[in-house]
Amino acid sequence: MTVGSIFAIANLCYIPYKMDNGVFVFRAWHVLAGVFMLGALHMMFKANAPWTSASLKAEETRKAAEKEAKSK
Repeated sequence: MTVGSIFAIANLCYIPYKMDNGVFVFRAWHVLAGVFMLGALHMMFKANAPWTSASLKAEETRKAAEKEAKSK
């Protein structure tokens, strides 16, 4: 996913560069590239940890205990 975002970012910066004959002119394409960059960085460094069978079992046990405590 992040590799695809990096290619999309490069393409979003290259298109306006070629449209303006090699001169940098700030366009909405660059804002969109910035949004993609933030998303790619988020997926690279702050992605959610995967559930393991042990952590899933602990979560189910905790929820069952909370439900039991509320029903009393």
